[in-house]
Amino acid sequence: MLSSLESCAYLSIRCLLPLMCDSVQRALLEEEERSKTLSQKVRFLEKANAHLREKVKNLKRALRQATEDNKKDVLSKQLMEKDKQLVRDNPSPTNHKKIISRPAKKTNGNKMES
Repeated sequence: MLSSLESCAYLSIRCLLPLMCDSVQRALLEEEERSKTLSQKVRFLEKANAHLREKVKNLKRALRQATEDNKKDVLSKQLMEKDKQLVRDNPSPTNHKKIISRPAKKTNGNKMES
C-alpha cells in the first residue's frame, strides 16, 4: 500500500490533473474562438477588398472613357478653330455676280474667214 506521503502526492496530482486539463481545455477553446473571429475578419476584409477592386476597375474605365471623350472634344474644337481661321484669312468674295463665260467660236472649216 501507499505511504501517507505517497498517497498525499498521488491525491494532489490527481486533484491538479483535472484543473490542468480544465485550463488547457479553456485555452484551446479561447484559441478556437480567436481563430473563428480572425477567419470572420478575413472573410469580411476579402469581401471589402473585392468590392474596392471592382470600384477601382469601374473608375479606371470611366477615366479612360472621359479621357477619350476629352481628346475627341479637343480635336473637334481645334478643327473648328482652324475652320474659323481659314474663313477669317480667306473671306469669300462679296461679289455675287455670276460670271458667264462666252461660248467658244465654232469653226466651220472655212479657213478664209479668219
